[in-house]
Amino acid sequence: GSTFLYVFVFTNALIQEMNGSWRHDLLRAIATLSLICTLAAVSELESVQSVASAPLFSITERDLVATFASAVGKRLLIAKATRSWRKDKVRGFISVNGSETIAKKLTDAFNQKYLETYSFFPDEGEGLLGQKWHGQYAGDSRAVMSPIMAYRHYGETFKWMLYGDDDTVWFIPAVLRLLKRYDPELPHAISDRTFNRQCLPCDFDAKNPYRGEWPPLGSHLASTKNMSKVPDVPRACPYCSAQVACKGATPENLTAGVRGGCGHGLWYGGAGIILSVGLVRRLQYDFFLKCLLSQHGIQGSDRMFSRCLFDAGFSFTDPGFIAAHDGDEAYRVFMPGWPHGRMINTDLALEPLMEDKCNEVCLWRAWNQVSTHAKARGSPSPVRAAAMIWGLAHTHDAANQFLMSLQETGRDLV
Repeated sequence: GSTFLYVFVFTNALIQEMNGSWRHDLLRAIATLSLICTLAAVSELESVQSVASAPLFSITERDLVATFASAVGKRLLIAKATRSWRKDKVRGFISVNGSETIAKKLTDAFNQKYLETYSFFPDEGEGLLGQKWHGQYAGDSRAVMSPIMAYRHYGETFKWMLYGDDDTVWFIPAVLRLLKRYDPELPHAISDRTFNRQCLPCDFDAKNPYRGEWPPLGSHLASTKNMSKVPDVPRACPYCSAQVACKGATPENLTAGVRGGCGHGLWYGGAGIILSVGLVRRLQYDFFLKCLLSQHGIQGSDRMFSRCLFDAGFSFTDPGFIAAHDGDEAYRVFMPGWPHGRMINTDLALEPLMEDKCNEVCLWRAWNQVSTHAKARGSPSPVRAAAMIWGLAHTHDAANQFLMSLQETGRDLV
């Protein structure tokens, strides 16, 4: 760069004082040096651009839909609390019990103002589900079918589906930043709260897991960890199929569920999972219903859905932030829940920011956390749980607005 320019100017002045063969030889040497420096500069530029120019996909709140199961009555207060983070921009598809008539009345009342669509699916032991329970809770089968029903309703009018419980809180700015890295037309199921049978992104690089705009607070964040130990996890190239997740297992060994062969993985429903339109369009309603009806007494809708997803030929993609930091759980972005029974999750960084105790990992989490679980079942009442969801959503908003203001002023907390 500039060093070579200085050398060139100085040497050029020296050449003017020379003549004959000495001048000719020196010119040849300079030409060779120039070529070497140019090639080195191009190589360095290409190395930088290989990460910086990796494709990023356009996405806004209007490209998202959220889906979950709920129930009529007081539990519906929790479903309505999702308005705190959907903000009349992210559409909500809510499957409920009761009847088709009740679901239609709810849709008529809340669709225009809150972008909410309600759809009926029976409780365990009722209607098409038969008398035998398939899940542990009354709404488990409804939760399994919710994303399939949502796709039947929305069709191709979205790119990504936020799928979790009714008390899963999504932090939309971080969701949008994360999803820019992925092609929605490929069949992706994204979460880092998964167990077994997961893949890392196809272009995962342990030395630079923050592609493109990630994270915008500065490259120094999360840079102190040793990223040399990357787990032996298959890459999702181009996506995480069941066969890829099983590290090359033959199709005949990918037998249903845990009955043999490779067996399916599991995701934690409260933390949520993000499904691409390219995935849910491949999940046929009749196939999923048949898979659901074949299961009995399963503990949790997340386990039931995982089995059906795997039987359909797909598994989970982990964003890779934990893997890039030697398994450090501090870099998990799909959070299983708030700690120690506290009303507000201090991991969302507002309290540490107020006390000026937010280190670089704390800042990273405040900016990048995708979801958390309010755990309404452990709350004294649906009213308290709904209030908690509103508090979590607005606390996180406040922390992010503060971090954005710091970016604008150029101040660096760490």
